[in-house]
Amino acid sequence: MERRKRVRSFLLGLVVRPLLFAAWCFVLWGTLLAVLVAFKVLEVGVGGAIRAALGAGSGPYAWANALAIALALMVWTTVVWLWLFSRRRARTGGDA
Repeated sequence: MERRKRVRSFLLGLVVRPLLFAAWCFVLWGTLLAVLVAFKVLEVGVGGAIRAALGAGSGPYAWANALAIALALMVWTTVVWLWLFSRRRARTGGDA
């Protein structure tokens, strides 16, 4: 039993936490890129902003940036939705 707790703690510290940190770094990078693309839309329009976000070529970095933007939008939409849902649920006494 004690050994199982040590293995679980080891895996949590060595594997899960760094992966969670990397995922949140990716989300924050995508958030920054999304804000920059939003400002670029105001400057050059939607088509120019998409071309600027993907870069000159369609290499792996451009697609990683596009994936980061999509992930960030999904994560922040989920966070806001859960925050609003929990507030509504608390206000109504538990039934949403």
